[in-house]
Amino acid sequence: MSSKQPEPLNPLDPFGALRTTRDANMEAWSKMMIELVNSDAYSQMMSRWANTYFTVSQPFQQIPTI
Repeated sequence: MSSKQPEPLNPLDPFGALRTTRDANMEAWSKMMIELVNSDAYSQMMSRWANTYFTVSQPFQQIPTI
C-alpha cells in the first residue's frame, strides 16, 4: 500500500479534482478487496468452488484425445 501524502489540489488543473476522487476511490476499493480476500468466508467459498470445478471437470480430463 502507498503511504504517500496526497498532493495539494491545484486550482489551475482541470482534472485535479477528478484525479483526487479517483485516487480516493481506488484506495477504498483496494482496502475492501484486501479485507475480502483475506477473510475466512472468501477462503471457504473459493475452496468449494475449486472442489466443484475439479469434480465436474474430471470426466473431461479422462477423455482420450485423437
